[in-house]
Order: sequence, then structure tokens, then C-alpha cells
Amino acid sequence: MIPTLLLVGVVVGRFWVVPASAVVWVALLLATGTIGAGGILAGAGFAAANAVVGVLVHMAGTQVISAGRAMRARPR
Repeated sequence: MIPTLLLVGVVVGRFWVVPASAVVWVALLLATGTIGAGGILAGAGFAAANAVVGVLVHMAGTQVISAGRAMRARPR
């Protein structure tokens, strides 16, 4: 399920999604009984790390697209 957070980071592409995804992910894991109180920090850390990777992929993609548009717009 962690790839879900990668997708959220890629789609949203903003860093405010990192703490939000960590909180929501830990709440989901606690609600389903997947982790106990001892796993909260680890769950939040993995969720935040995956969301950061997703956001960075989004930002890299927008930079590549922007550079491609700038190269195409130059007069020859």
C-alpha cells in the first residue's frame, strides 16, 4: 500500500502533502489494527519518505517538461 503514497505525491506535487500523508497513513494503519502504538513513528517515517519521493518525481517531471517547452519556443 505504500506505493499509494508515491502516487499521491506524484499527482499532488506539493510538499504539504508529506505531513498530511504521514498522518492519514498512520491513522489508517491504527484503525485497521495493522500496527500498534510502537509502530507509529516507523509508519509515519515510511509514509513521509514515500510521499517525498513522489513529490520529487513530480517536480523533476515538471522541470523536464518546462525545459522542453523552452527549447521548442526558441527561434531558429
